[in-house]
Amino acid sequence: MIIWGVDYGSKLAGTTVIAQMDTINRTVELFQSEKKKDADVFLQQYFELHNPTWIGLDAPLSVPGKYRNLEGCDDFMFRQCDRALNAMSPMFLGGLTARAMRLTESFKGADCQVLEVYPGGLVKELFPDVVGYKQKESLEKWIPILQNIFSDTNLPDPMNWHQFDALLALNCVTRYLNGQSKAYGSPVEGQIFI
Repeated sequence: MIIWGVDYGSKLAGTTVIAQMDTINRTVELFQSEKKKDADVFLQQYFELHNPTWIGLDAPLSVPGKYRNLEGCDDFMFRQCDRALNAMSPMFLGGLTARAMRLTESFKGADCQVLEVYPGGLVKELFPDVVGYKQKESLEKWIPILQNIFSDTNLPDPMNWHQFDALLALNCVTRYLNGQSKAYGSPVEGQIFI
């Protein structure tokens, strides 16, 4: 089975990264979009080439329930899962949220399940006392922590924080598949898995 963790970035910034795991031989590969090239096209091409079964996408996959008249939802900016994890608002991320929702919709017809994940939330959950997450000079310090998480996996060293977050997104999927993840929010409004 092929599973992905995706750090989803701006369309042309070259910051979208796929961490792809082959669960049979426990190997992981990293694929990063190129600057000035469409990240959504990059993801679609790799999707068609590799046919992942599960994807953990680090991007909002729904808008607040207020916009869908969901009972008990009266917040125009945040979903319950965003509030619980102190995550950014899907409304603030606007275009990225819309792109992620459209991309997820296109994957559904291919027998693929997509989870909304939050690498920053996973770091807060697993390593609340470790400092330096996403600080340029501390990436090397975090690599052994990452290797410990994936102790039984052939793992490439991340070259930047986008690759690191894609690997954390991948870990969110493996945690989900192993029954170890936590779900935040409402299944009706939207959930984040870490």
